[in-house]
Amino acid sequence: MRRALRPAAIVVLSLAFASGPAMPAAAHAVLLEAQPADGAVLAAAPAEIALRFNEIVTPVFVRVLDPAGQEVVGAGNATATDETVHLYLPASLRDGTYVVSYRVISADSHPVGASLMFAIGPPGTTIGALPPVRAEDVIWQALALADRALLDAGFLIAVGGALFALVLLRGREMPRGPRITVYAAALVASAAALAGIGIEGGLATEAPLSGLAAGALWRAGAATSVGRSVVVLLLGLAVLAAGLGRDGMRRRILVPAGAALAVAAYAVTGHVAITNPRWLSAPALWLHVLCVAFWVGSLIPLLRMLRGAPAGVAPLVARFSRAATVAVALLVVAGGTMVALLFARPADLIDTPYGMRLAIKLGLVMALLSVALANRGVLTPALRRGAPRAMLWLRRSVVLELALMAAIVATTVTLGQATPPRALAAQAAAMRMAAADAGPGYAVAIADRSLFTLLAVDPARPGRNRVRLDLADLRDKPVAALELTLSLGNAALGIEPSEHAAARAGPGIYEIDDLSIPASGNWTFSIAALVSDFDRRIVTTEVPIR
Repeated sequence: MRRALRPAAIVVLSLAFASGPAMPAAAHAVLLEAQPADGAVLAAAPAEIALRFNEIVTPVFVRVLDPAGQEVVGAGNATATDETVHLYLPASLRDGTYVVSYRVISADSHPVGASLMFAIGPPGTTIGALPPVRAEDVIWQALALADRALLDAGFLIAVGGALFALVLLRGREMPRGPRITVYAAALVASAAALAGIGIEGGLATEAPLSGLAAGALWRAGAATSVGRSVVVLLLGLAVLAAGLGRDGMRRRILVPAGAALAVAAYAVTGHVAITNPRWLSAPALWLHVLCVAFWVGSLIPLLRMLRGAPAGVAPLVARFSRAATVAVALLVVAGGTMVALLFARPADLIDTPYGMRLAIKLGLVMALLSVALANRGVLTPALRRGAPRAMLWLRRSVVLELALMAAIVATTVTLGQATPPRALAAQAAAMRMAAADAGPGYAVAIADRSLFTLLAVDPARPGRNRVRLDLADLRDKPVAALELTLSLGNAALGIEPSEHAAARAGPGIYEIDDLSIPASGNWTFSIAALVSDFDRRIVTTEVPIR
């Protein structure tokens, strides 16, 4: 029993370890507009809080805290109309700074939360800093990453192992050791899937870790698309496990039916669940996951069988090599389709956190394909010829493939924590529109050769200001800068220029969240954008601060 479970345990632990440290969740539904705007100073109390997203969301809560830290209105009173969440406010709000903290569930099941601030008072009223990120949120994210790594590992081993028995053993009964490994992996995946409902509920409700035993937390998780996905997954794994223990025709019917159903669970939730057109994205994801499962799950029983006599194993290895070639071809087609749907342009691979993680994954995939090509072209023929040590080198190659697969799946897990480029593009477009229509702030468009710069300063008053810089080419395509700095000075007041680094917030979007402007007057803003190693653009404009 211990020997049968050892390969699965190695992969599961490797995936859990390789998933890396937790990161704060990035929004998959992105906020396009907030009323009042973040950082706004209002002369009178607003009638409501309105948050507009790029997709339909389900509000969990919207909290508005007054200067004393007390809730202005009940957090559960928020309502949603299409993409906009509303929370109506009492008319008795007094002057001071207010924090709006919200949490919604996006259509792809990810909890999306953030905070913004506004103030009520006369001109010159300043706004303090946003509240820090809660330590418990980071812990929930760590639990989510570890749980997803266990779920993916167990799923791939169980489904792939069963498909290995069906396709490569040609109806023969799967040996006892690999069969126990499949059953154990299915149990790991099932347990992780059920635990994921509670973790999803904790992320959604911002519950403390001690609330994991509360029924409300589990109900919140089950109400998301994660809950529906778990039901489909458990049903598929149950059918698959039942089929694996049967003989003849029942095995040939139940195993593929269970595998198809379990794989379909991955199309119920996640980024692709809301990627249009669904008639293309869902089948592409289903085919992609199925082929990956076959490849990964086949490696573990194959590794065990490579301890037998070379003459008996060589035909099996040859059959796997042929089947894997077909699986790789289908993987390329399905993966290319999903990338085309999620990415607007090739530069998104380096301009966005999602793209950079995917680029790392693609690099690992290329390494994996190189190993697989060596297996097919060199080691498999050598094993067929009975070459000395061919079996040993093939075992080592399979272990290397498993390690690379573990790294690939771990990288895929972290993709769930980043915002896809399509959502960032929608947010960028909304920022451009908001900057162009800036009410209490100031916005100006500056053209320099082939670079178009939109500068927005909000609220364009003395004190704390937020600066947004949008860079685009003449076709309105975002431009990525290697480095972007803003120099701020006022010669009339005798204030020498000071430099401030802008942080990238999306494709072509750069921000300075807390720029202090000490006094009224016409301030000189000089923007230096390093577009490439040999191309530095500098534009200068005056911004009136009133």
